[in-house]
Parts: sequence; structure tokens; C-alpha cells
Amino acid sequence: MDKLTVKNNKREFDFWLEDGEVLYRYINEEHHAETGWQKMPDGINFFSPKCHYIINDNAVEFRKAIVDGKKIEFICKKDFHFNDDLTQYRVAK
Repeated sequence: MDKLTVKNNKREFDFWLEDGEVLYRYINEEHHAETGWQKMPDGINFFSPKCHYIINDNAVEFRKAIVDGKKIEFICKKDFHFNDDLTQYRVAK
């Protein structure tokens, strides 16, 4: 683990330090045995510039889509309030 990798993934690193679950995926999966999103293990030095990292929370599907280069759309409803849940968003097709 190097400082730049932690700085670039500070939000995920802090979430992981507070016992939150973080998922990782290799940037160049074809060079690794593991493919797809994996749960980051505890107790090892695993933040690497070779991986993408995302927080595994209620917005994980949107985080995965952003890493894959997809856009997130806002579905506007007439009675929408900004404290509503994530049902107001979807991954663009």
C-alpha cells in the first residue's frame, strides 16, 4: 500500500477502517485469476493501484456502474424531496 493509493481512495479506506465493507476489482482483470467484484479481506495490506475500490452500501449498484463508465439518471417526480431514497435514480442503459 502506498500513500497515493490511499489518498486516491480515502473515502473507501476510511469506510473500511470503520469496519465497513469495501469491494475491489482488478483494473486489468485479464491478468488476474480473480475477476469481478470481491470483498476486501480484513487484516492485510490490500489497497493497490492495480484495483478499483467501492464502498459496499445501499448505493453499491450505482458505484459499480460509475466504475464501468455508465451514467446515473435521476428520475424526477413531482413530489420529490432530496431526502428521498435511491429509488429516484437508475443506471442509464
